[in-house]
Amino acid sequence: YPGTKGATRQRVDPDRNITVTLGATESLVIILRTICKPGDSILIMEPFHELYPSQAAVLYLKPEFTEMKENITTNKWELDFTDIEAKAKICKAMILCNPHNPTGKLFDTEELQQLCHICLKHNMYLITDDIYEHMIYSGATQEKHILPGWDTESVLTSAAGFSDDEVQKMA
Repeated sequence: YPGTKGATRQRVDPDRNITVTLGATESLVIILRTICKPGDSILIMEPFHELYPSQAAVLYLKPEFTEMKENITTNKWELDFTDIEAKAKICKAMILCNPHNPTGKLFDTEELQQLCHICLKHNMYLITDDIYEHMIYSGATQEKHILPGWDTESVLTSAAGFSDDEVQKMA
């Protein structure tokens, strides 16, 4: 599959560069094992699917948690970007489930951009769990689960040529 963005500008050999898995559980453990080593920390948003900490335990990774809080006034789940920024300094990767399980939150463009900026600043991988990507209700604030104009073929790293300026253009 000849991707056109980020690290996928090189031709991908499906026999050597693509791993087919039986599901999200197996996929996540392969990703974590590939980019992390025992003792590394990963950032998980609370509330979370029970899979994330158990996968960390199997691979001897240290889960760090950042709590999303429900704002009863606005009826929205909100991220604490100060906490995420502080924990990003020690984490190798962050797991983002979007739309989020179990809250159903669909992250807006500004939130996704801010998460990308933090990941780039701290050289932290952003692992997206997109299992619910097709379960977005019509009339949602954002109709896509990723930044508009970009797709999941992109590998968002400084090494792949992405910068804060590139993230700003993703709106």
